[in-house]
Amino acid sequence: MASRRRRCTSPTRSPTPSPTAACTPSCAPADPGEVLGRFLKALGVTPGALPESTGERADLYRTLPAGRRTLVVLDDAGTEQQVRPLLPGGAAAVLITSRNRLGGLSGVRRTDLDVLEPGEARELMARIVGAERVAAEEEETAREIAGTARYGPARR
Repeated sequence: MASRRRRCTSPTRSPTPSPTAACTPSCAPADPGEVLGRFLKALGVTPGALPESTGERADLYRTLPAGRRTLVVLDDAGTEQQVRPLLPGGAAAVLITSRNRLGGLSGVRRTDLDVLEPGEARELMARIVGAERVAAEEEETAREIAGTARYGPARR
């Protein structure tokens, strides 16, 4: 996984921890072990208790969401090898966005999406940040639509 635009992002925290990794081809892919470390911290594991190896981190990660309603978002994943260690155990839901088919993942339901037209991207941006802000920041809105917003919320 890599980060979106020019900066790397970490998992988001919400009242119910749901790990989210953001990625785009503009950064080097992040190591799944590093992403797992961020996921584990987001789920309450202290840095001193983090396992060293990716395999051990994946094993621990698969036990933590058990019994919790969890949604894991893997944004702009590059390969199946990146994704597999980040799949939680149990009944957690996983949303993976990718520019690649990721055909080697079993048990998935695929939905192909096209890019948004500029008007659709502007409307989506208005729903996300508010119509007043979009209208007040016309130049920034146009730049965002031209650069990233056509790809939808995954690029925010």
